Amino acid sequence: MPPYRGRKEYRCSGYAEEAGAAAKLAKAAKPRQPKKVLTPEEKEAAALEKEERKKVRKAKETWEATLVPWVPNDAFRFPLKTTVLYKSDAKSAYGLTDKEMATLKHESIPRSAKTFFAQEDAKNLARRKFMAGAGKPGFQLDEVKGELRLFHKALDRNDTLILASTVAVGIKPVDL
Repeated sequence: MPPYRGRKEYRCSGYAEEAGAAAKLAKAAKPRQPKKVLTPEEKEAAALEKEERKKVRKAKETWEATLVPWVPNDAFRFPLKTTVLYKSDAKSAYGLTDKEMATLKHESIPRSAKTFFAQEDAKNLARRKFMAGAGKPGFQLDEVKGELRLFHKALDRNDTLILASTVAVGIKPVDL
């Protein structure tokens, strides 16, 4: 059986020019939103915002240049009764990035991918970042939103390391 071929439409000469002119007319007739004309006050405010963003960007670059990663040490352990928190909680509560978290001393949980950091170290790093002007706009240093899981390093009855006493924000950790 022969392959199916569609029928070619035959058009009069000059059809292409008419179709092209109609397409141009259709494009020109398409409604467009007019360009927004800024008032002098709006232009001044936009220039100030642009300058402020530039300062923050420069402060961030300077801040990131000062970060020195901590060299992990398998023998490192936080002292008992140190208040610690997970990496994800520290990042969300204090507005830190992975690069900044890499500068802090941390301890891994045996047979787990989780790592935890001292709460005081995370707070101090966030404070230094805030003072350097590299923090997120609108971020409040002393205001933690949501629940923050804090733990105390402790030993159980078999002298096995555990993280004890999960608490919410605003409540001091207590030993179990």
